[in-house]
Amino acid sequence: MAKSKKFVQNDNNLAIAYYRFSSHSQNDASIDQQRELAHEWADKHGLRIVREYEDAAISGTTENRPGFQQMLSEVAKIRPSTLIMWKTDRLGRDKYVLAMAEFYGQQLAQNIRRGMDYNANRALYNGHKVFGYGVDKATKRYVVDEATAPFAQRMFAEYAAGKAMQEICDELNAQGLRTTRGKEFGVKTMNKMLQNRAYIGEYHHGDIVVPDGMPALVDVATFEKVQRRFVENKRLGSQRAHRKGE
Repeated sequence: MAKSKKFVQNDNNLAIAYYRFSSHSQNDASIDQQRELAHEWADKHGLRIVREYEDAAISGTTENRPGFQQMLSEVAKIRPSTLIMWKTDRLGRDKYVLAMAEFYGQQLAQNIRRGMDYNANRALYNGHKVFGYGVDKATKRYVVDEATAPFAQRMFAEYAAGKAMQEICDELNAQGLRTTRGKEFGVKTMNKMLQNRAYIGEYHHGDIVVPDGMPALVDVATFEKVQRRFVENKRLGSQRAHRKGE
């Protein structure tokens, strides 16, 4: 049985880049952003991008893409050491085609993380919905959702004033309000919302924090009052549990 040919990476600093934007996805980076990230990554790793290919608003379910086909026809002549792209599915959905991406798995994972960090450092939408906010399609930044923002503000004000969390949930549900996942409000969900610093304007993604990265819906004094109430309730709960165990 013949042995499969071992992959040998071309020994040079040449790179090609492939960018694709799918019209079906809400979270794809634009081709301009993909290009910026590709050049940033290439510069950092001492590579020179000698050819770029792109297909705008074309699904990866078809291989009949001009940029993709041109890349396949030229890659043998260019003989680059590296193919740079946003993530593996930029190449396509077919298993045979995706096998081509196997050799670049590690760097592609880095590109995906870098893309998310790119958005985060600029306080751009990274796929995380926040109740009370919408997303501007042009800038990809969070904006106030006039329809739900008043309810988020009311939630903080009422809890800070001493109203029970379950009572607040019941009132919101009775008015037809739903969470960003389309479900009824519950204490567990509201607990997380009331501790979300996005409401005072802080954008968070992993370890990245951007002060004033999004419009504030709640003033700092109210937010801190809510946090103090959390601490007090936890202390009282511990005391009750202790007395019950005596």
